[in-house]
Amino acid sequence: NPQFTYIFLTQNPARYRQFEFPDNTWLGATIKGENKVEDENRIQYLCEYPLENVKRFLSIEPLLGEICEISPFIDLCIVGAQSGRGAVKPKQEWIDSIKHKNIYWKKSIKAVSK
Repeated sequence: NPQFTYIFLTQNPARYRQFEFPDNTWLGATIKGENKVEDENRIQYLCEYPLENVKRFLSIEPLLGEICEISPFIDLCIVGAQSGRGAVKPKQEWIDSIKHKNIYWKKSIKAVSK
């Protein structure tokens, strides 16, 4: 069905290698900034997926720490803050650590940033 865009998001992007996806797919991984090594591994697995026409994105939500370097092979970053009772408010340096050409800032993060 080429008229649709399929979007997948996981905390375990290494599993993407077990499946075949059509070109009209966005593959995503969740990172939070809590564990730099884990975040880097998730980004690496996401970028290693072999299809050229598949788009890749990161969901950085909730932002709970400084973010590692983001690969240029990532097409979009979606950034949000934790919400609700007892939510951790992101520090400004965590927000500033996100460097990418295409970032979608959710309302929850806009409310806490400078």
